[in-house]
Amino acid sequence: MKTVIATTTWYERQNVRAQLALKTAEEAGKKGLPMVVVDGGSYKEFAIDVTEQGAIFNINEGLSMGASRRQAISDAWDVAGPNGAVLWMEPEKWPLISQVFLMEAAMENAGADIVVPARKTMEGYPAIQQAAERLGNMYFAKVTGHELDVWIGPRLIGPNAIQYFLDYRGEHGDRWDSIFVPIIRAIAAGLKVIGCETDYVHPAEQTAAEEAAPDMDLKRFHQLKNLVPGFYIEAKRLGLRK
Repeated sequence: MKTVIATTTWYERQNVRAQLALKTAEEAGKKGLPMVVVDGGSYKEFAIDVTEQGAIFNINEGLSMGASRRQAISDAWDVAGPNGAVLWMEPEKWPLISQVFLMEAAMENAGADIVVPARKTMEGYPAIQQAAERLGNMYFAKVTGHELDVWIGPRLIGPNAIQYFLDYRGEHGDRWDSIFVPIIRAIAAGLKVIGCETDYVHPAEQTAAEEAAPDMDLKRFHQLKNLVPGFYIEAKRLGLRK
């Protein structure tokens, strides 16, 4: 299986998150994993820095968060080929790179179409993020019947599931929903979606930076407001819930 990483970036200046993204590209290069970065206008040195680590750098052509994510997934799929897989992930989660081969094995052994990595623990995350993500995962399980750590963010997407992500048109805001709603639609269509426990540990530098920023706590509430109603609407529309 050829897995290609897909991610999106937009860093206005060199900061902790930008350095973590470069670390992700570095780790991917060490593991021989192609990485496609779709960028929305980062500081000018970023393109040079990330390509020096071996990543493919493309300019964002979309007008929404969802559109940029679909572009990244599509560009990565072009590299992966018809028998490959795309790992969508946030650019700062570099410790997950060491877990990619574990997720690939889980996909192949189970004949799965989507693999969602799972965290053994959320310790090390900001407290409000822990609470929000646990609540979101609980609601996802309630409406879909699948207990998955969907709030971790990354998903390994196989050939049968790729169109569910590429065909999504942002019916629920086209923000975070762009990588959540396609999973619900894939489940409803009978595709095999599984979890895979990993040893992922959140970067301490990112936790420290986000704990000091109240706007990041606000983002967690916005995510729930965006996603939870969409989960309910989709699950009811697709017959997963009465």
